[in-house]
Amino acid sequence: MSNTIRVYYPDEGKILRVTAFVGKGGNHSVQFTMGDAFSQLTQVQVVDLIKALQMRLLCEPGYAATDLSEHIEIDSVGDKV
Repeated sequence: MSNTIRVYYPDEGKILRVTAFVGKGGNHSVQFTMGDAFSQLTQVQVVDLIKALQMRLLCEPGYAATDLSEHIEIDSVGDKV
């Protein structure tokens, strides 16, 4: 099952849709769609994304646009790659 929970209209004219999904076994995920491109994140990845965005908005070290630190990669179960 799925349900579009947000639609954003960024300045560049494309539409960003955020869709909630629940799959077999009750696996929850969120799909981000812009134009024809989409990416689906697991529930664990969404929680990590929220934390990362919060750190970015608070301008924490390692999250600034001018920071040269390495990025972190998170797999579908929330482990660092």
